[in-house]
Amino acid sequence: MWRRILAVLVARNREFYRDHAGLGWNIFMPILMVVAFAFIFSGAPEDQFKIGVVTEDGSLPVKGTGLLALRHVRFVPFASAEPAIAKVERHQLDLLWT
Repeated sequence: MWRRILAVLVARNREFYRDHAGLGWNIFMPILMVVAFAFIFSGAPEDQFKIGVVTEDGSLPVKGTGLLALRHVRFVPFASAEPAIAKVERHQLDLLWT
């Protein structure tokens, strides 16, 4: 019984590597897809959120403390709340922090 199974296995493997189209699709196509995805998704990561920070003098507080320590978040300083609220209403900012 094991000889029959081995004979079928050997025969099917010979059919596989003699068929150049099947061999190409099963071996070379995954490698090309990995290279393509590596090229597509290479580059610097973009900020996930933009948060407007309203302060009296229009500058950001000390970076690295509290909420400002978050990575992948860009903080945009504002001196008054009106332009910041307008940007939130137009979906140009994700959050407004006063």
